[in-house]
Amino acid sequence: PLVPYNLLNYYIGASYRFTFSQACAAFVCTLPLAFTWVGIGGAVVITPVALIYGIRPGTEWTDWVLVVVAALGSVVGLRFTYKALSQGKVGVVVAITSTEGAIAAAIAFALGAPFGLLAGLGIALATGGVAVVGLGRHRSDSDEMVRDNRAAGVNAAVAAGIFGASLYLSGDVASRVGAPWVVMGARWLGILT
Repeated sequence: PLVPYNLLNYYIGASYRFTFSQACAAFVCTLPLAFTWVGIGGAVVITPVALIYGIRPGTEWTDWVLVVVAALGSVVGLRFTYKALSQGKVGVVVAITSTEGAIAAAIAFALGAPFGLLAGLGIALATGGVAVVGLGRHRSDSDEMVRDNRAAGVNAAVAAGIFGASLYLSGDVASRVGAPWVVMGARWLGILT
């Protein structure tokens, strides 16, 4: 087979988990203090992990500033995602926000990361296609629903851009301070804001 069976199962499982998490987020974003509760849940899990992980020797204060900036990007991106989920269809929002990885890859390419031409072209086409499909109109959609979906699409696109930048920065700074600290920063900042 072109894709090993275990890898295919991983991708299918990841798709189901992502879809389930977005459906839950669509429900949660309608609840009072939803953002705070999501942050608390994440902080309860990640804080002990980060404390056990410890602080790497040679970590500089600028790395911690970047952790805060990456956390701020995650928090702001999530707020835009929740706003989009409260406005339009989950399918529209998920399709657009899922381009965050492609945006992070584009940022890496723009900053000099080696990239093949076909890979770059594929990412650009996939990202553009998702945006076009996400903003399309179904025959049964009312004019109001189309307006709501377009507003949700704009907020989802902003979220994807912010998440993409935050994802790139998180990956960069996690290589120096450790991933648990980057994740914990976003959770605690989410609680505090």
